[in-house]
Amino acid sequence: MTGSNTLVFPAVAHNRGFWAGLFTLSGSGSISFHRGRWVVTTSAGLEEFGSDEVESILVQGGFFWSSLTLRTSGRWVCFAGLPSAAARELQNASRLWEVPERVDGALRALRVLLERKRYLNHFAWSGWRADAQQLRGQLDGLSGLQMPKSIRERCAEFVSLYDGLEGRVEQYNQALVDREVKASAALFNEVTSSRLTVRQREAVVTNEDNTLVVAGAGTGKTTVVVAKVVYLVKRLAVPPQEILLLAYNRAAMKEMRERLVALGIEEVEVSTFHALGLRLLAEATGRKPSVSVLATDDHERKLFIEGVLRGLIEDPKTRPALIRYFVEHLRPYKSPFEFETAGEYYGWLKDQNIRTLKNEQVKSYEESVIANWLFLNGIDYRYEAAYEQDTTSRGKRQYKPDFKLTGLPESAGSVYIEHWGIGRDGNTASYVSQGEYRARMKWARDIHLRHQTTLVETFSYDRQEGKLIERLEERLAELGIRPKPRSAEEICTIMVKRREISALASLLANFQRHFKSGDHQIPALRRSSRGGDETRRAAFLDVFERVHRAYQQRLEKDREIDFEDMIAAAAGLVEKGRAPSLWRYVIVDEFQDISRDRARLLQAMLDKVEDRRLTCVGDDWQSIYRFAGSDIRLMTNFPEHFGYTASVSLDKTFRFGKRLVKATSTFVQQNDAQLVKELTAECTESNAPIVVIPLGSSAKTGSSDREALQVERVREVLQRIHDDSPQEPKIEVLLLGRYKHDAPAASNSELTRGFPRLRLSFSTVHAAKGKEADYVVVMKVGSGRHGFPTGVVDDPLLDMVLSDADEIPYAEERRLFYVALTRSKSKVFLLTPDAMRSPFIDELSTPAYKSLVELPERWLRSVPCPACGASLTLRTNQKTGAPFWGCVHYPYCSGVMDVCAECQEGALILEGTLFQCSNTVCDNSAEACPRCEKGMLRRRKNGQTGSPFWGCSEWKHDRSGCSFTRSA
Repeated sequence: MTGSNTLVFPAVAHNRGFWAGLFTLSGSGSISFHRGRWVVTTSAGLEEFGSDEVESILVQGGFFWSSLTLRTSGRWVCFAGLPSAAARELQNASRLWEVPERVDGALRALRVLLERKRYLNHFAWSGWRADAQQLRGQLDGLSGLQMPKSIRERCAEFVSLYDGLEGRVEQYNQALVDREVKASAALFNEVTSSRLTVRQREAVVTNEDNTLVVAGAGTGKTTVVVAKVVYLVKRLAVPPQEILLLAYNRAAMKEMRERLVALGIEEVEVSTFHALGLRLLAEATGRKPSVSVLATDDHERKLFIEGVLRGLIEDPKTRPALIRYFVEHLRPYKSPFEFETAGEYYGWLKDQNIRTLKNEQVKSYEESVIANWLFLNGIDYRYEAAYEQDTTSRGKRQYKPDFKLTGLPESAGSVYIEHWGIGRDGNTASYVSQGEYRARMKWARDIHLRHQTTLVETFSYDRQEGKLIERLEERLAELGIRPKPRSAEEICTIMVKRREISALASLLANFQRHFKSGDHQIPALRRSSRGGDETRRAAFLDVFERVHRAYQQRLEKDREIDFEDMIAAAAGLVEKGRAPSLWRYVIVDEFQDISRDRARLLQAMLDKVEDRRLTCVGDDWQSIYRFAGSDIRLMTNFPEHFGYTASVSLDKTFRFGKRLVKATSTFVQQNDAQLVKELTAECTESNAPIVVIPLGSSAKTGSSDREALQVERVREVLQRIHDDSPQEPKIEVLLLGRYKHDAPAASNSELTRGFPRLRLSFSTVHAAKGKEADYVVVMKVGSGRHGFPTGVVDDPLLDMVLSDADEIPYAEERRLFYVALTRSKSKVFLLTPDAMRSPFIDELSTPAYKSLVELPERWLRSVPCPACGASLTLRTNQKTGAPFWGCVHYPYCSGVMDVCAECQEGALILEGTLFQCSNTVCDNSAEACPRCEKGMLRRRKNGQTGSPFWGCSEWKHDRSGCSFTRSA
């Protein structure tokens, strides 16, 4: 060797045919590496390579002799016969050459980032880390080499910074945020007259690639949004033209724009998503598109779809598909075998409000299919008409088959249809007594056989196998009964009268909005497993495909677009790089309500701008617009959709006191899928509990007086509010309803007569989002179809195009109830029926809410139905006027209980060995029968001797039931 890295070696010949591009040496020569350059001398001359020209260095060989291969651009240079130690020394010398300079360069670059004294966002530090990644890998390969101490220490410093970078950046940013919070105090005071909390200030100065501000009710979300813009413009000197502020609706947009203008900031773009889409389209295409009336007017869109449906009925080619839908699929189908209890099954039937096209309330979905097919095919029938022969006995009522066919020729005789809830295996649903059901089937068959009437039978398994109508038609054809389909005009008239065309048009319009905004495709939906049973999905999509085609043709003909097309087209243009107006700073308010199509547009804009910043402010606890397309998972799984994220929680509410904070937070956080946050109350004066007010017994007053009773209760609440606030000159009271028709049946002036200081208003809970009042009164917090939570469920077909629903029951209704409770600055009053109370009220009455909820002294506890296990409600006998407890699922279930003989309100409920009155202010009780443990012991008299005795209430006059007696 010459020097420390020069070596003289013998000449070596190589086969050019195999080593393409090989640099061949001949004779003797030398190879050296000095100060970053390779120098090769041979008899043919001298050649040099810079270290930056060498892509790789490979040493191969044995213990004594090795070859050294340099790979340069486009060729290999190989030296053979080198001493192994010398080859390794040359390789290590070249590898160590650049280390000090590259390490120093990386450390200098990081210092530059840190010395900017600005928030070090992920884009900046991850870029540095990506550039230094190769160097970090090379240092691992050099760990065993001898190197000067100074170089080793610099390498160690670099490795430490590289490996622990994220933690160091977090510390750096937290220190910077703390400094900025203090340094910007005067600036923040310009935004609001009240002091911003520490968390609000942290949310403003945090300037990550993606910043998620998780806010609770009353925590000052709008103030944070406005302060963020002011901070960017006035503290960080961001040009206003680089900032885009997106509001949920026009009202919010107008409010934010006005607040910014008042603070001297006018050039920031404040927009809704729809307005943004329109602007991007206009700038990209050079023409502003026209928005169709079908998009701006829901009524016009529905009328258009109704017209398309009528056309499909009139067209012989498309009529069968639509008739099939009307006959079999007007309502979602669930087999009776899918339910665990009779109460669940009856509840589902009642919620679906299953009626025939003749407006008959039938006992099962399958019966409605049979009735609709008979009706549309001109086969007259009567539902549950009394059998033509008297069948009553001491133990049985008159027999009423499901259907009696009428208008048949005399030769056909009497024809009846019975639909049996039997599976293919011959079994009933688990909650049905199989023995009793089979006995009933045999009895009915024997009746028809005895009286020589014709019985046509269908079964649940016919519908489960998708053959119900086909098999019914075959069985009737064997009797000479054939369908005579009604004309298109008749069908249209029937469907209009029954409002089925209108209902289907509404469903199609809703489905289409989500279909377009989610960029769905019909073939994919046909393969989907979501949206109810497969047969119904297919029938619906057959209709939808034709309606959607007609709708799109209308837009093309008019050269117009709708809002869904607008967002999708704008996103597409941005993705293709054709939208010129893009912003580096984007702030989104009410982010919990964002939909997939809007998120796509947002992401497309962010992807086209280097080193962009996104700030989203929202409260997933107030996500209540899934039916309109919002997807709560875009917020709860925010980093998965938008990337590296810094989260800041606004933890202090300025609206209400600690009791309401505790109660509402406990209530809404029953859903584990939501973000966890802990709110505290800034307000110490208002520390009132939630107050539950029973509406009163409609069984006593009569159903016609329910509205008057509600007005009376509202007046009582207003009196209480008036008396509790004697010093307040003006008191805002907000009446809230789950539905518009929950408004009290009296004007505001009637309700506030005598209370001049009260300012009263009514709103639905959805419309009240963002509002607040001194007091809130939530109307009709009951159960059932129009209760709170609502029993009206979205058609499962919408699940094909909607975001996934939460697994917890009533998840969105729970969040809606949270919105209702948190509108109040002071106290919330919940008006609830004595019976058919909301499950939310029952939950609030549990020990978890002790001291947080004020319950009335008089309280009617829930009464279980003895027949189906659901619950009973207080009713009035229409003939006698006497109160009784009847099943909430009537007429599907006829379970009843007598009212308490003492208070004439409650019902006696079995608790251990005693029946206790459900009225909390009534002490009446009765001993349970020790034999059957179902009935209660009642005092009776012997009909012959007149002597008293105790007998079981389950004893019947036909001597069935329990016959237990005991001397009095």
